[in-house]
Parts: sequence; structure tokens; C-alpha cells
Amino acid sequence: MAMAVILPGCGPGTKSSSSDEFTRQMNVGKNYLEKGDGTKAIEAFGKAVGLEPAHPDAQLNLANAHLLAGQSESAIKSAQEVLKLNSNEAAAHYIIGCAQLRLSNFEAAVPALQTAKDADRTINAVSFQMGRAYQGWGRFEDALREFEEVVQWETNHPAAHYTMSQVLIRLGRTEEANKALETHRQIQAQKTA
Repeated sequence: MAMAVILPGCGPGTKSSSSDEFTRQMNVGKNYLEKGDGTKAIEAFGKAVGLEPAHPDAQLNLANAHLLAGQSESAIKSAQEVLKLNSNEAAAHYIIGCAQLRLSNFEAAVPALQTAKDADRTINAVSFQMGRAYQGWGRFEDALREFEEVVQWETNHPAAHYTMSQVLIRLGRTEEANKALETHRQIQAQKTA
């Protein structure tokens, strides 16, 4: 049985203040994420991770912040830390897949995204990113399948229609590509109307 050791200055009440500071840093980080400021979110979540390194939410939020800040390699490292704590964390696999995609490591992105998709097939964002990964990898039939799935569940997804049109062009299916592009244009026109 392990015994707790109380260091000078770390007596009663310190755990509570440490826990309060962890919660505060998590909230500060989440506010920065919502504002789109990945750099400041990294700072806050980094402090939270420093306080509780084995807290999966802190690690996951740090990975998200790195991704938002365009720090793909760091996003992958933070997401891998999450997977050490919980190998089934679909969001960590998704972040790794997105980071690999941003690094143009298309082949490496697919298995990470597939693991996330296997955990929950209903999240369209995962299918869309898989389509992009397959597209970048040059596997156009696979990319088309993913984009078709996206528009099946979200018919007004403008990016999926556009990327589908690009894949269809690569497959030599010009008429279908033109239809997908026209759908994209119509959706965009409705947004600006």
C-alpha cells in the first residue's frame, strides 16, 4: 500500500487548490478554442496537463489546440498520449488522422480515421476527412464512396459536393462531376442569399 507523502507547502487544502487551478486552466483553454486561438489554448491546456498529466480530457484538448494552431506533429504526439490512457478514444484517432492529412501523409491518415469511423459511423466529419485522405492518396473510388456517404446524410454539404466533383473528374465521369459542381454552386448561392 502506497503512503501519501506531504511535502513542505503541500499540506491540507493544496489538492483542492490544485484541482481548482486545473479546472480553471481547462476552462480558459476551452474559451480560447471556441474563439479559434489555438496558441493561447495550447498554453492553458499545457498548464492543465502539467497539473494532471494522466487526465485524458486535458491531453485531448491539448491535441485539439495543437491541431487548431497548425502544429500537426505536436497534435499527433498529444493524441498518442491520450491513446496511452485509453486506446479506444475515437477523438484521438480522428485528431491523428486530421494531423496526418495536414502533413500530406494520406496513407497514414486513413487507418487513424478508419478507427475513429469504426467507433461511430454516424459522424459525417470523419467520413469527409477519410474522403480527403483517399483523394490525396490517389484512391479515387474510395474517396468517392466516402463523399457519397457524406452527402447521403447531409445533402447540403457544400465541400463534399465540390470535392466529389473533383474526384469524379479524376475518374473520367465528367457529366456526374458537372452535376456535383452545380449542386455545390446552388448550395453556395443559397448561403449568400
